[in-house]
Amino acid sequence: MLQVQVHRHIGTFDLDVRLDVEAHEILAVHGPSGSGKTTLINLIAGLQRPDGGRIVVDGRVLFDSAERINVRPEARRVGYVFQDYRLFPHMSVASNLGYGRHSGRSRVDFDEVVDLLDIRGLLRRRPRSLSGGESQRVAIGRALLSGPSLLLMDEPLASIDPERKAEILPFIRRLRDTFALPIVYVSHAAEEIAQIADRSIRIENGRLTASEPVLPPGNPTMPDTGLRLIAEVLGHDTGTGLTVLGSSLGRLFVPRRSEPPGTKVQVVVGATAIEPIAETGSGGVAVLPVRAVAGAHA
Repeated sequence: MLQVQVHRHIGTFDLDVRLDVEAHEILAVHGPSGSGKTTLINLIAGLQRPDGGRIVVDGRVLFDSAERINVRPEARRVGYVFQDYRLFPHMSVASNLGYGRHSGRSRVDFDEVVDLLDIRGLLRRRPRSLSGGESQRVAIGRALLSGPSLLLMDEPLASIDPERKAEILPFIRRLRDTFALPIVYVSHAAEEIAQIADRSIRIENGRLTASEPVLPPGNPTMPDTGLRLIAEVLGHDTGTGLTVLGSSLGRLFVPRRSEPPGTKVQVVVGATAIEPIAETGSGGVAVLPVRAVAGAHA
């Protein structure tokens, strides 16, 4: 289990976040650019130092400002998968994977990881000959072979085409089931979050503004919430402060959101909000108290 309570001040920006992540859980972190998502996972990894707070993984304290504990990044047993792979170009895939085991602390089986990620046929190749999807699977394997207690993933599929994304997402889900690792997954992509995450949090201006379970794709209605549907951001009305969504129900007017036009979002309309609002032709406008769900799918 991961427990985080951190504060970090950078210039005019303040990050102040508290969260817990269970074993066997993939927590998605989303929000606008510059909201503090990458700063948060860099603090967990030890790449940046919090100004205050506490970070604990499986009962092991990695940082505690009151007790003056700050474990070095290389000693934290935190696996970090970056967007840009960061493989060593002069090494074969096998050597890149082996680098994750150089400390000798890893108890993760090499063959198990290779087979789980379907990269056995790549072991003799160099990174320059790999596709984006292959490179990212190798990067995930290297992180796993370090024997981490926690896996951090910072927009790992942002530069990968949709076909390769569809190839990698099931592997990430299997990591949770096979290794019982807490996984913190940062992404802007709603469709990725909808497919793999168990829970999502939204960060805006350094603050946690939403935390909710991810509803499984394919369940269009939920009895305790009313109606769940896919919508597209059509635009923002600066005069009223509302965002306009296009959906199968027509246009929905919701409180201002940060996503740009064209973004697909899942929304839940509360059961108490579903009622007749005006007769046809009356010119009435409904502002629905909808809430965003973590992802969308086509």
